[in-house]
Amino acid sequence: MKWDAQLYDSHHGFVAEYGKGLVNFVPAQARTVLDLGCGTGALTEKLANGIPGRHVLGVDSSAEMIEAARQEHPGLHFELADALNLDFDHEWDVVFSNAVFHWVPDHVKLLHSVHHALVGGGRGLLICEFGAHGNIATIEAALDEALLRETGVTRPRRFNFPTAATFSAELEECDFRVDDVREYDRPTPLSGGWDGLREWVLQFCESDFETLTSGQREAVVHSVEERVKADLWDERKGQWVADYRRLRALAAAV
Repeated sequence: MKWDAQLYDSHHGFVAEYGKGLVNFVPAQARTVLDLGCGTGALTEKLANGIPGRHVLGVDSSAEMIEAARQEHPGLHFELADALNLDFDHEWDVVFSNAVFHWVPDHVKLLHSVHHALVGGGRGLLICEFGAHGNIATIEAALDEALLRETGVTRPRRFNFPTAATFSAELEECDFRVDDVREYDRPTPLSGGWDGLREWVLQFCESDFETLTSGQREAVVHSVEERVKADLWDERKGQWVADYRRLRALAAAV
């Protein structure tokens, strides 16, 4: 996915703000914390602040993200890493991840990689939150319909949004003790006023537009806006509110 720094900062300010609550689940006594999919490091900083002696490392598969994180947080440590092949041998007290797992098609492979990075014996903790089943369902349905009408091609699935039951079973398959897995609705405002939904769709569903002409792209975006307006446009506040659903999981590596 092409990275747009300005859009990332404007939209993901909301992601980082919501992610602060997830940081509170990290035990104060955790000495080593791996921020998996750290982006520009906003939550990496939250994980490190106020905990003397804690070692926090932010990792991401995007070199542009890592470079931005290093510039914005020069006192912290960031590295490139592949989440499916983490090069750590049972050395982290906590693997923390916010808004990342839904980008990964194979959660079992991902969880095996995370398990190998964590201290064993029930002491190493996975603390994560990402899109749950039904996340952005209103937007996706409108986009599916618009693209099929314009191109005649059924849009492929881009995200992995599991139910709590499915993800719990995958955790157990990968030798985690499931402490808590839950789904919840989290309506999320998009910045940018009326253009906020357009920017969101063109950023996060960019690959769906690669073969479209400019005219087709405009027709698709306009169709999506009109289709979801009644459900997602907040006229009083002048903003779109995306129909996010989240899955939060707390599990221990055994």
